Amino acid sequence: MLSPDLEVSLNLAVKEASQRGHAYVTVEHILFALLHNPDSIDVIEGCGGSVERFKEDLEQFFGEHLEAETLQKDALPQPTLGFQRVIQRAAQQVRSAGREEISGANVLVAIYSETDSFAAYFLKSHEISRLDILEYMAHRGAGTGVLAPQEDQHSEEREDKGKKAGALQQFAVDLCERARAGKIDPLVGRDGELERRVKGWGYQLAC
Repeated sequence: MLSPDLEVSLNLAVKEASQRGHAYVTVEHILFALLHNPDSIDVIEGCGGSVERFKEDLEQFFGEHLEAETLQKDALPQPTLGFQRVIQRAAQQVRSAGREEISGANVLVAIYSETDSFAAYFLKSHEISRLDILEYMAHRGAGTGVLAPQEDQHSEEREDKGKKAGALQQFAVDLCERARAGKIDPLVGRDGELERRVKGWGYQLAC
């Protein structure tokens, strides 16, 4: 579910595209709309960014890279695939965190995955990384449904592997180790047959 502020922002993105005569609503329109979203403004400024500089960059982008007056009369601009992917990724982030409401900050994080977009380029050129946003949101205790930074995910993976290794030691028997310690009775009189069988499997005896 979209937060009320984000719903306003997405409507603003469509409105901006329509007023500028753009036939499509792009990721850049989303970013422009988020510059008027309280949650996104807090994140951008909290990460050292300038909302006004972002607006200037986007105004220049709209003037130089998007052809105006391509929208037919009485028609609504259509969302691009990039636009749709950003919203879908933001929704996936929220679901993965066990939450329901998608915020402007979630959408900012999702924009970074659109690596070929000018919106992602602008965020990076202002020296704001995806990790900066995640850490800022965690620091302010936003709880807005973004995934944990990769470092935390790797720590959890290492912990899981440690648990699995402990369970293996607890419930399984290392037969090779027992053989080295002389705790397994030899297969008397069947050495040749055993060696032929093992070589047939493509292995060498390891014990």
